Amino acid sequence: MELLKYDARRWMLPFTLLLYVRARFSRMRGRYSCYGQQLSSLFRTGWAGSAWLVTGECRRLFSTDNPVGRALSRQTIDATQPLSNTRKFFDDPTQLFEGVVIILKAATATEKGVLLVKYSYYFSLLFKLFDVEELARHYHLVLEPSWAGYADPGILCYAHLREPVFVMTYEGRDRDFIQRLGANLVPVDIGPSWWVDHRMFRPLPEIAKRFDLIMVAAWDPFKRHHALFRALRQLARRGRPIQVALAGYSTTTNAERILELADYYGVRSSLTIFDKVPPNQVADLFRQSRLNLLWSRFEGNNRAIIEGMFCDVPVIVRAGHNYGEHYFYINDETGRFATEAELPDTIMAMLDQAERFEPRAFVGEWLSCERATEVLAGVIAEHDPNWQGELAIKVNELDGMRYAETDASARFEADYRFLISMVRCSSTN
Repeated sequence: MELLKYDARRWMLPFTLLLYVRARFSRMRGRYSCYGQQLSSLFRTGWAGSAWLVTGECRRLFSTDNPVGRALSRQTIDATQPLSNTRKFFDDPTQLFEGVVIILKAATATEKGVLLVKYSYYFSLLFKLFDVEELARHYHLVLEPSWAGYADPGILCYAHLREPVFVMTYEGRDRDFIQRLGANLVPVDIGPSWWVDHRMFRPLPEIAKRFDLIMVAAWDPFKRHHALFRALRQLARRGRPIQVALAGYSTTTNAERILELADYYGVRSSLTIFDKVPPNQVADLFRQSRLNLLWSRFEGNNRAIIEGMFCDVPVIVRAGHNYGEHYFYINDETGRFATEAELPDTIMAMLDQAERFEPRAFVGEWLSCERATEVLAGVIAEHDPNWQGELAIKVNELDGMRYAETDASARFEADYRFLISMVRCSSTN
């Protein structure tokens, strides 16, 4: 299915039309939550016509006070129930603070604050646990989606608020969707990968290079380790074996699957596995590596490639990643795109001329957490005539967010107390 969705898009017409018919059937039966999920799946196929179909459908639902749009959001929120990884938030919503929900600007009697929510799968959870309409009267809400494809029921829940809601848009296709929706959602051209702590991820010349290539990725199949292993086998057959560091973590699967794959391709001797290592050790692994690799077909705005760039490690990104956009930060200074067939040759070519790349200088100028903070503040100021002051700077890590300055949270104690007062009495209803 992944091959069909992302590598054979010209053959997607029958499949996308079937998805659209199923979505309309779900709507007719009043199954609006399913309807929203099916529209989201249709939009994420990447077929050119799917954006037109879904944008038109969502515009009718969310640019006016459409009862179906409201029912879709209501059912989406109602369907947000405790899972193994979210039960703790239902039991104690304050565990969301700073890691998932962070205050970047204090609210005052005359000026709104700024509250940022990270991770797509927590967007509807905020409605479940808090009085979001009241929060929006006191704070500018900022959404940081973790997955491409913004025709997402969790994001669309915010389209019913009267206040502007600011949405980070790192893909042109998603930016167009938000702009054409005609609702209160405002695109901000930054993404999760901009918020790297460049003080931690930095080159240290005294650290020797142990690995030719590093891949920092969950052990899940969508990260496509098998494609890397196939390329490693080809290189070994050419007499050019390389050493690879694999840093990962378990979500739906574990590192044992990766080792079994490596044995199948006969490349285990080329690999060194690092399972769930802390950020400072990930930074050391980048410093010990010559190249970085991102080889998924579809995901969000990958942070690891920018972490590597801040360590002065260029990246190879799979051509066609997500919607096939040629990101401005993959260029002659920072790395290259490559197809499946080109991967072995691209690895060799970049290893032979790794010294010519200067990714840290580029991302330091264009994709730093300071730059992201400036861009976000500028867009909010365009929509708030009372805007004054500055935003606190935050950084992203594997398990959430934190303030760049360790004492910053003390400035927002009153705001977090106010958030507590906005917790719904019964979060499981």
